Amino acid sequence: MINLNTSIEKISLYRTGAEILRKGSLELPEGTQTLLVQGLTGSARNDTARLFANGGLSCSNMRIYVPEQDDSEDSEYSRLQDEMAMITKRIEAKQFQLKLWKDNGDFSTRTEQSLSEMQDYIERLEERIMALEQEIKALEKEYQKLDKKARELQGQERRPVMSVDVTAPKAGTYSFELRYYENSAYWNPVYEIHSDAENPVEIKFRANIYQYTPEDWKDVSMSLFTGNPAVGGSLPRLDPVYLDIREVIVERKAARNTMAFGAGMAAPMMGMAKMEMAMADEAVESDAMMAPMARMTMQQAQVNKDETMTEYVLPGTRNIPKNAEGIMADLQNFEVPAEYRISAVPRLDLRAYLTARIKSADIPFTDRVSAGIYLKGMYTENMTIDPDLTEEYVDISLGREERVKLTHKELARKTSTTLLKGQKVVEYSYETKAANLSESPLTLHIEDRLPVSQNKDITVEPTALSDGKLTEETGMVSWELPLAPAESKTIRLGYKVSRPKDKEITERGGGGVRYCPHCGAVVTGRFCPECGSVV
Repeated sequence: MINLNTSIEKISLYRTGAEILRKGSLELPEGTQTLLVQGLTGSARNDTARLFANGGLSCSNMRIYVPEQDDSEDSEYSRLQDEMAMITKRIEAKQFQLKLWKDNGDFSTRTEQSLSEMQDYIERLEERIMALEQEIKALEKEYQKLDKKARELQGQERRPVMSVDVTAPKAGTYSFELRYYENSAYWNPVYEIHSDAENPVEIKFRANIYQYTPEDWKDVSMSLFTGNPAVGGSLPRLDPVYLDIREVIVERKAARNTMAFGAGMAAPMMGMAKMEMAMADEAVESDAMMAPMARMTMQQAQVNKDETMTEYVLPGTRNIPKNAEGIMADLQNFEVPAEYRISAVPRLDLRAYLTARIKSADIPFTDRVSAGIYLKGMYTENMTIDPDLTEEYVDISLGREERVKLTHKELARKTSTTLLKGQKVVEYSYETKAANLSESPLTLHIEDRLPVSQNKDITVEPTALSDGKLTEETGMVSWELPLAPAESKTIRLGYKVSRPKDKEITERGGGGVRYCPHCGAVVTGRFCPECGSVV
């Protein structure tokens, strides 16, 4: 039998596993011989192991097994154990000498030594103690090296081995490749969105690499794939849908007084930041002039696309130890045009936010992802980005805008009944006030909404919009409110809802977190838990 040792050359890393490529070479005589191919790990999927060779070699009788531990006296592992035992004895002898030197330095109970002998001993004591301690440390270090080597050797000897009979057409040197699949290594995508509130948004696509195989990956080439080789997928079957008439059974139920327009609104802007911005306006100075600091970035990967997945070839080689996690690699950077504005939804949140509006079609990924948001290099928050092409834009919140103060309140409701038409009419009115606290002019984008009727018996009619832009299909109202330094403006939103007086209204939609329009606290019921206002 001939041993064929292999080493890792390349890693193809997928989202749920990795294909390992190992290489090795051998001098083979002409004819048939049995090879013991080394390199498989205990975590490898043996059913995926394949052996490749050049030079027209043929093979047969391939099998994979775990060899028994070689505990014979002439094995390398046994020799290492003998050396470690000998070092242990030497350490014990040195420690005994050290104890004797320290004990003999006590002359309080002895009178047979002369003064000169005691003085000579004491002068040599420090030097001898230090020398012995250094010798013990050196022996302990040598023991640790041998112990590590023995443990590695023991682990290697228990690794699976591929036994295969190969037939060489002639004597010569042959190259081999061993390939197999590991489930204990994978990568996850990481997205970052960077902005300076002036230029296009930079979207960074990075990889977080995890490696739990029982060996270190040293100086290996690496490619990351967006898919998995084992997931081929199949075209779904579209079944027909049939419609028919069914008998409707009407149940009598007690009337419910559920008229509750004005409580709740569309979800607030995505990713409202929680962190205060604290950016330094001046460069740090010292006695020596310092160059401007810039964020250090890795080289981007080479991108290769085919019909089923994308390959990212990382530059150079990588060293990834076993049990490693959180190893980052930069894959791609994208610059996306953005429109920056100050936005607020005062019905739900009495705070304004700096936002970047980008087109959904410009987002360089198709799945819904979580992305870290960075404003001028400072992390603000993670938010979910959904590139839904049914929506033209995506608003990305970059953080709190402290220059704007908002108040929002509901004015008194008015209820009336039209006897001739049998209609009940309720009028709603809301007032929002915005103030610019800064010394610079700014424009505030505000959003609110009207309810939208889904029944012909219910009508919704706007009564006050303060020049706001109304989208009738959704009821959404928006304002672009220019504010001079220290200026305040008030806008009103009003509407009336008409319904048959003997019918009650139910409300659907309007999810999201609700905030008290008076104090800004989060509200889950009808009353504010902080100020007690009716919401």
